[in-house]
Amino acid sequence: MTHNRDEPRTLDSQIAMARIIMAIQMGRYEEAFRLCMQLPPDARPRAFAKWLLQADAVSLSPQLESELVRLLKSDRLIQKHWRPFNDILRQILQQNRGAMTGLMELNKREIFHAVMRRILCSDVPVELALTAVRRTLLQQLVAVDASVRYRGTDYLDLVLSIGVQNEMNEYIHYVSEDELRLLATAEKNLDHDIASESKDPGDLIGLLLMLMYRSPVQLANGRREAILQLASLMPELSQFITETLETHDAISEFAEKFEDQGDISDDISARVGLMYEENPYPRWHRQRHNWIPNQAPFPVVSGIQASPAWRPASNECFEHWLIAGCGTGRQPLSTAIQYPDSMVTAIDLSAQSLGYAQLMATRLNVRNVEFRRADILTLPSWGQQFDVIACDGVLHHMHDPDAGLTALLTCLRPGGVLQLSLYSAAARTSVHLFRQSRRVDE
Repeated sequence: MTHNRDEPRTLDSQIAMARIIMAIQMGRYEEAFRLCMQLPPDARPRAFAKWLLQADAVSLSPQLESELVRLLKSDRLIQKHWRPFNDILRQILQQNRGAMTGLMELNKREIFHAVMRRILCSDVPVELALTAVRRTLLQQLVAVDASVRYRGTDYLDLVLSIGVQNEMNEYIHYVSEDELRLLATAEKNLDHDIASESKDPGDLIGLLLMLMYRSPVQLANGRREAILQLASLMPELSQFITETLETHDAISEFAEKFEDQGDISDDISARVGLMYEENPYPRWHRQRHNWIPNQAPFPVVSGIQASPAWRPASNECFEHWLIAGCGTGRQPLSTAIQYPDSMVTAIDLSAQSLGYAQLMATRLNVRNVEFRRADILTLPSWGQQFDVIACDGVLHHMHDPDAGLTALLTCLRPGGVLQLSLYSAAARTSVHLFRQSRRVDE
């Protein structure tokens, strides 16, 4: 019998994690924090990922900030962490209020930059604070005076972090009329900086100010090489712009291959597809840590099998999957990674969304997935059946959801599993109220 030399350390880590989880469940967060710090550095992100989700309130210390930055740079981050990190961001912004002096202090906080460049900020007070910071930076740094532009070099990282965040949220934050007028000046400054072929980092401020309000793709239109040349003065800025442009190019190239596919003749389907052509969603970037081959049973399958009402078919298998309404591909790719012996077919109405999905499949080297542009209503004409069909957040968009459900059931093999979810009217009450208030205002 052989022993793995890593077994004792693995067992010790498991015991340590058990103690941390127990302390968290008992509300002893400070004790849990101390236990987390006793782990090897490479094991701490997993521990702090659990700690952060349970702690009632996070009081930032330099030591904790360092560990949270480590978590932000790891693969342990999940969407559930967005809320606590938004709470942390709100705390940081409140601590650094005021004009440029406060912003200088904000610029020194590594955790601020780490959150802004990794987490989508979806908290209303945070959004209001960030738009105020952005407006202040534009007002103070847009001047053509050389001394002001030189002073702007002290804020390059801060302006870049706001630009990255706004690229992530697709520049949805409110822009005032005054800002639009100042942006016109900022764009003139940018054109001047490009024409002068300056090598002075102080001349980056015009480009960075524009990136707080405009996507690199939009700014590079007609002046791509000049923008890249100017951005090369700051490595992080150059990397951000280059990656954004290359991603956009790759998505567009893949999307072209899907544009002529499928019969999207239904009017509602065509309109839904057009909406996602303009805004592919969600824009995800990384494989999650729990996408492990053959480790996690498909939740709906395991849940049904545990039911007393389950009557397994003699030919029970889950090799052929259909993801109906796959968007940008996170669901089909997670399925394909976790079930490498399966074949996943994923359909969507939007060529741009499918282009994004195909790009992520290429980056993650996933080959047991096929993306196709198609309407659910056309599925019966394929003459194909699937062992598992997942259709989440899709049917309610259709003109006739019952017809969509019938089409899916036609493609489900006897004894197969259908996962179906719809938007909740109760959960969207606040959305409807907001829309009604906007109609009244208008």
